[in-house]
Amino acid sequence: MPWRPADLEQREGRIIRQGNQNATVEILNYVTEGSYDTVMWQKVEAKALFIEQVKRKDITSEEVEDVGGEMTAAAAETKAIATGDPRYIRQVQLQDEVKKLDALERAHYEAGMRRDRELKRMARDIARTREQLDILAPVAQAAAKRGERPAAVQVDGRGYAERKDAAEPFAAAARATFDALRNRPSYEQRPVATINGLTVVGRRDNLNGKLVLALDVASAEASITQADLYATIPTLSLQGAEPVSSAKSRGLLQRVENIYKDLPNHHTRLTRHLDMLESELDALTNAEPEEFEHRDALAQKREELTTLTSLLRLESQSEAAQAAAAAAEQRMRAAGRQPGWSLHLNPTPALCAEHGYPDADSYRFAYRMAESARAAEYRKHDAIVERADAELSAGDGFVHDEEFGWLLTASADDAVEQIMDEDEIEASRNRDQGYGMSL
Repeated sequence: MPWRPADLEQREGRIIRQGNQNATVEILNYVTEGSYDTVMWQKVEAKALFIEQVKRKDITSEEVEDVGGEMTAAAAETKAIATGDPRYIRQVQLQDEVKKLDALERAHYEAGMRRDRELKRMARDIARTREQLDILAPVAQAAAKRGERPAAVQVDGRGYAERKDAAEPFAAAARATFDALRNRPSYEQRPVATINGLTVVGRRDNLNGKLVLALDVASAEASITQADLYATIPTLSLQGAEPVSSAKSRGLLQRVENIYKDLPNHHTRLTRHLDMLESELDALTNAEPEEFEHRDALAQKREELTTLTSLLRLESQSEAAQAAAAAAEQRMRAAGRQPGWSLHLNPTPALCAEHGYPDADSYRFAYRMAESARAAEYRKHDAIVERADAELSAGDGFVHDEEFGWLLTASADDAVEQIMDEDEIEASRNRDQGYGMSL
């Protein structure tokens, strides 16, 4: 069993790969019941979960699959199988099912919240559109009555009755507005001129380098590129020829006049848009949100998972479980072993050099010798404790030793401390140092 999820992925990747000629492949993971395999799979599960979360960066509520991916789920299930207790397998299954149902539940309730937000947005849009229509209605009516009569243009307080006279002043005002809005927010507007009593406003599209012209009522827009705008700057021309800039200026003013003439059509378009918004709002309001269809199943699985988890936690803290853990610890101590770094059994060159050994075999030999010393020390200590317990059972509070005679003591541990002098105790504690091993 490897330490890294990547090793498992690579092992399976040699099977699930391009060019594999086998339609079906069976992957078997062998574990030993009651062994350290449980811990190993638990470590791989935790690492895989963390790595997948980092890769995914975030999880949206619409997602249903396990956050850690297939590798995490497989590691959790194998870890449960290695315990030999089917309840742990059931716990992993419930955790996976609850996680998926939780994601579905979040998606369901977020859909409801999106519906509520959409209702509020549509209500705001309808109110704004109605207000625009109320303002636009008389203006559009006036534009329709005006027909094709020349537009009355006013620039900087000066009125022009003819387009040819108003074109260049209007173009100059448009250029001035475009330059004044440099590095300003794209939503900021400034007045350019008036046409038939309505203010022409301009805003700068800095991203695309355009001047956007519109009226101060709901209307269509005209986007003027920077090149077309600066083409209206007056230039010299041959005698008798019309400057190109004059034609460009008249074309710019004509586009604004077309916006004004389009007001009746824009009123019609805006009315249709309002009808569509109201229809969508009615449909959304009449569609009552449904309850979460898996609510009962989720509640039942949550309750089962909570009950099972509490039961397993209580059992792991019971006297029987603690006694089994203590017995396992005693067996390890009797063998001279202790929880630690598995690298001691497979030392790296750096670890060998750190402890002054020429190679891995020498390091392993020293480590085994340290284990033997710890086991011998434990057996001696255990023998003294057994004898002290036996003599203390007489109830007189005395323990006899051949070297120290009768000792007054309250417990077997006190007897051990008196029988084993301080030098021997210190040597026992540091025996491993003689083999170059750190406790």
